[in-house]
Amino acid sequence: MYDLIGYGGMISDRVRTASYARALEHTITPETTVLDIGTGTGLFAMLACRFGARHVYAVEPDDAIALARDIARDNGYERRITFIQGRCEDLSLSEPVDVIVSDIRGVLPLYAGSVQTIIDARQRLLAPEGVLIPLRDRLMAAPVDAQDLYDKHASPWMSHPYDLDMRAAQRYAKNTWHKGRIRTEQLLATPGCWAELDYATVDSPHVKGHASWLAQRCGTVHGVSVWFETELAPGAGFSSGPDHPELVYGNAFFPLSEPVAVAEGDRIALAMRADLVGEEYVWSWRTRIQSAESAQDIKAAFDQSSFYGSPMFASERHKRAACHRPSLTEDGQVALTILRLMSERHKLQDIAQQICERFPHRFSDWSAALNHVGRFSGDFSKTPSESRDE
Repeated sequence: MYDLIGYGGMISDRVRTASYARALEHTITPETTVLDIGTGTGLFAMLACRFGARHVYAVEPDDAIALARDIARDNGYERRITFIQGRCEDLSLSEPVDVIVSDIRGVLPLYAGSVQTIIDARQRLLAPEGVLIPLRDRLMAAPVDAQDLYDKHASPWMSHPYDLDMRAAQRYAKNTWHKGRIRTEQLLATPGCWAELDYATVDSPHVKGHASWLAQRCGTVHGVSVWFETELAPGAGFSSGPDHPELVYGNAFFPLSEPVAVAEGDRIALAMRADLVGEEYVWSWRTRIQSAESAQDIKAAFDQSSFYGSPMFASERHKRAACHRPSLTEDGQVALTILRLMSERHKLQDIAQQICERFPHRFSDWSAALNHVGRFSGDFSKTPSESRDE
């Protein structure tokens, strides 16, 4: 979810927005119906109307959709756009659409359930000859000499604040990645593609691939930078790479377990995969660095994964085991009570009163209970229009 500053940042990214506008203009005809997944404040939906779309279905789970309705009304498009608050996976339409447009990426296209959402929409909601925007994303990577980015993983735990040894955290920090802009002079080799997402054919949200490079100069490999290049429509696209203007997405930096000095001609090989687990990706990256002088001289070999990027105690691992029989905490009992009462269509004020009485030590007063219940209603209850349709 984004706040208004985040939505504003995407709209203000002129390279991104202009590229999507060109793709929509190239694709839309007066008879076109469009599905805008993740419409946010409605920009793509209104551009589709401007370029002649007969009707647009704009889907967004965030409350920003209320602002999108207002903006569409102010621009005279409210009758041609159907705004739907919710998940695209829960959406059903009376007609297949001719175009599906989306930008539900994060730093990379592999973000939360974005790929799975596009697959589902393509299979259920797109007409047989329909068009997807984007058409494809290419995931690019390059080894980089980037002490500044690597220090974010290593330095806090090596600095001995107040003479305390914090090194135990390093093994977790070095199995995480973060957003960090790479400069072209930090590249140690020509970037290569390690995976491609062709949205017309992709059938799994899990992605894996390989890339290898010969170091083009001496330096220190601190990690691998990853970004994407997109083809939205023929003649329309952009790159978030370091040799292009900086975009709202940024680059992803995957550190090595340890920095490795390389000479010109050394081979750097990467095997990378991203597996969707629940609603988050688990990233794994294996790096092997081989000396140019001898194929048998392996300078370094690392096997890293974001699975190891956060401490998990044995008790936590046990609770996630398939054979575990869970029992609810008090918070779980509160949640179960609220959801049961919501399913019975009680008013929020009555639900708040009941949980206050049942869990007197959990809430300081009825107002605190009502705020808690309100959050559940915001996350799990249908909109008034959806309830009327039942």
